[in-house]
Amino acid sequence: MLETLRDEMALPLQPAALPTRDWGYVQVENSRDDESRISGLIDGLKAYRKAVWKAFMTPRFRYAIYPSDYGSEFHLLIGETVEYAKARLPRMIEDCLRQDSRYVSHKIVSMTSPRARNVLVKLEISSTEGLLNYNLSLALEE
Repeated sequence: MLETLRDEMALPLQPAALPTRDWGYVQVENSRDDESRISGLIDGLKAYRKAVWKAFMTPRFRYAIYPSDYGSEFHLLIGETVEYAKARLPRMIEDCLRQDSRYVSHKIVSMTSPRARNVLVKLEISSTEGLLNYNLSLALEE
């Protein structure tokens, strides 16, 4: 009888979506240019923008602290031609972005070479947090 009562009163458990949080950095006035402090929290689309930036800027397989599927392989394009980089970038971008559970899809709006050894990629990234417009600039020389 006690088990029947417990089963009747039990509420179904639904996993709650926790907010994605990241620290906000603020430049300290009257200090050196490179000094910043942690101030407050951000979540939602701003936190996802930082997560995308960090994934793009972290070289894959270089740091043992990150799993092997985290980061980008953009560093492999250094020294290559612009045409080769433009051919490889769509796949590299997709490999980098799909490791985040918030990622839904992306679209490359444009891929240009404003200078001889640079590639500028304009992206629209769809995520569970919303639509993110992102500009990725890569230098193909050291």
